[in-house]
Amino acid sequence: TKGMATIRGKVMDLTMLAGMEATIDLLDLADGRIVMTFTSDPKTGEYLIVVPAGRQYAMHVQANGYLLHSENIDTGAENRDLSMNVDLKPLEAGTNEVMRNIFFEREKAALDPASLGELGQLLGMLRDNPALRLEIGGHTDGDGAEAYNDELSTRRANAVVDHLVNNGIPGERLVAKGYGASQPLVPNDSDENKARNRRTEMRVL
Repeated sequence: TKGMATIRGKVMDLTMLAGMEATIDLLDLADGRIVMTFTSDPKTGEYLIVVPAGRQYAMHVQANGYLLHSENIDTGAENRDLSMNVDLKPLEAGTNEVMRNIFFEREKAALDPASLGELGQLLGMLRDNPALRLEIGGHTDGDGAEAYNDELSTRRANAVVDHLVNNGIPGERLVAKGYGASQPLVPNDSDENKARNRRTEMRVL
């Protein structure tokens, strides 16, 4: 029998440091379909789900007035117990979130089809908040020449913006910016860290 993965944690309001109710969607990255939708406990913020292991999931956490939060969950093949606490940030200028399920073909700016689930969630947030303006920032790891990284990250940010505009979001609500390797989250000293630094971020303008 295939193993099961238990995912548990709390959803917190980052400013109030209190548990909160949020909607959590779990998508299967292989085909982009929503596996389940549920809510965290309104008082404690706690949630608990059990899903088939051996698959990769995108988890999206949303609440009105907060920035979409995404996690990438690789369950592994065995029975696993994963703990994942989520801090939601208010929709205020300057707040930012890494979009952990936006993928590109290697060394290219073409969006991988596995990104469509997260892009759909992002579209929903933009449609629900018509006054919201976002900067989409592209970031690379430290490998490669600076000019190359700057250009690649700019093209990747533009690919996300183009997708949103093609799906009906007015272009004046979006800004694409490539940061190259200038804003690493962690040192570029391992493959795992480099993967964390290669990312797409959204920031409220």
